[in-house]
Amino acid sequence: MKFFFLIIVFSTVICTVKAQKLTAIGKVSTQTNSYNVSKDADAKSPYPLKVVNIFSKFTNVKPTRSGYAKDEMHILPVVIFNIKRKDLKNVLTYALDRNRWESLSDESFFIDCFVNDGGMVEDVVFYLKSDTKLTAIDLEKIESAFKTKFQAKITHAEFKGTFNYLPFGDSFTVKEILAP
Repeated sequence: MKFFFLIIVFSTVICTVKAQKLTAIGKVSTQTNSYNVSKDADAKSPYPLKVVNIFSKFTNVKPTRSGYAKDEMHILPVVIFNIKRKDLKNVLTYALDRNRWESLSDESFFIDCFVNDGGMVEDVVFYLKSDTKLTAIDLEKIESAFKTKFQAKITHAEFKGTFNYLPFGDSFTVKEILAP
C-alpha cells in the first residue's frame, strides 16, 4: 500500500513540475531588476522591482531558466512616463509596427512597458545609453514630443536613476522621437 502511495505522490510531483514549466513558457516573462537610485532620482518613490515585460510576447527573445548572461546586460539611465492604461495602445501599436531593432547608439531611446504594482497606471520607460546625460529641458522636450506622437496623457515624468537591463523590444532615436 505504501508503495502505491509513493508512486502516486511521485507522479503528482512530476506532473506539477512539468505543468509549471509549460505555464512559465506561455506566460509573459517576469524579471526582477536591480534598481539603483542616483542622486537625481526621487528616493522616496522607488520603482517596483518586479516588472512585466509586455514586448516579450511579440519578440523572439526568451529568458533562460538561469536568467540573462551578465555580458548581455546594460546599465542604462531611465526616463519613466506614467500614462493612463487607455493611452497605452497608441504606444504599443507604434512600437510593434516598426518590426525592427536598432543597434545601441548614442542617440537611441529604448521603449519598454511595465505594469506597476497597483495596475492602474502603465509606466512607459525610455532607456538611454549609459553615458547619456539628461537635463530638465531635455526631459520637457521628450515629454512634449511623446504627448504629440502618441496622443497620450502623461500623469508623471521623471529621471529615475539606472536599471540593470537587457534591452529588447523596440527603440527610437532621439531624432525620431523629437520629429514633428
